[in-house]
Amino acid sequence: MLDTTTVPPDLSSVPAARRWLHERLTSAPEDVRHTATLLTSELVANAVLHAATDVTLTLRREPGGLRVEVADESPQLPEVKRYGEEAATGRGLQVLVALADTWGAGRRNDGKVVWFELGHATTKVEVDDAPEPAQPNSALVHMALVGVPVPIMLKAQAAYDELFREFRFVIEGDPAGSSAAIHGRLIALVDELGTRFQGFTAGAEEEWHRALESGAQTVDLYFELPADIGPVCERYDELLDEADEFCRAGALMTLAATPEVRAVRQWLLKEFVRQTAHEPPLPWLSSPQARRLGPAAAKG
Repeated sequence: MLDTTTVPPDLSSVPAARRWLHERLTSAPEDVRHTATLLTSELVANAVLHAATDVTLTLRREPGGLRVEVADESPQLPEVKRYGEEAATGRGLQVLVALADTWGAGRRNDGKVVWFELGHATTKVEVDDAPEPAQPNSALVHMALVGVPVPIMLKAQAAYDELFREFRFVIEGDPAGSSAAIHGRLIALVDELGTRFQGFTAGAEEEWHRALESGAQTVDLYFELPADIGPVCERYDELLDEADEFCRAGALMTLAATPEVRAVRQWLLKEFVRQTAHEPPLPWLSSPQARRLGPAAAKG
């Protein structure tokens, strides 16, 4: 038996999807029902945060088990992030790995689908290897981030991942409340660089991982990005500044970004803006953000 529904990329879609599934599993064992709704909630929250497109849920009930598919229009495949054991973020897919009997993900012509099964075989399924998505119809610009400070960038990644994790809790816990309305202004574009422009940074990601593995303190990263990325970067920077204000005011549990994290984020985004205007790359240590930071800019 097959049931399907489509929900919009709104804050209310996570609890709506959870209720939709829960109502269709009334005859399932309570533990299966609970696990299925928990995992569906996680996958829909990720789609709302990272894809910002309509999300289609499909429930397939078969003898001995069930399969839930969550599809969106972003081709970016999920990645199980490797943080330290004490990290407070990056554990979304780890929940899927731990609780699903099988799971997987793959690209479709119009995006991707992430799925899990309960009551089936117990072999875990890795993310499918699929061709890269088609690129947007926009001219590409060659860009470079020169002298990226690896230690500071790692701190920035962890800090903003923790912030996005809190947004997921907001979506889950208070979809109609005033706090969700405040955060919704940020969520709308918070991951646009990771969805609209994904697929263009594969080479940079490989170079980044090589730098991490070798213990390098700095790395040069090269990109080919759409020429219209500049305004998005400017807006993204403004939104993250707004998030920092929420953090400092105590409206969020996440701590505000440290001066070094904020500086490297501003440099990175402003470099994309500058280079879309055909200005040459400005190395990190030569940037106004690094100079204002002082000696910490070189130490990380």
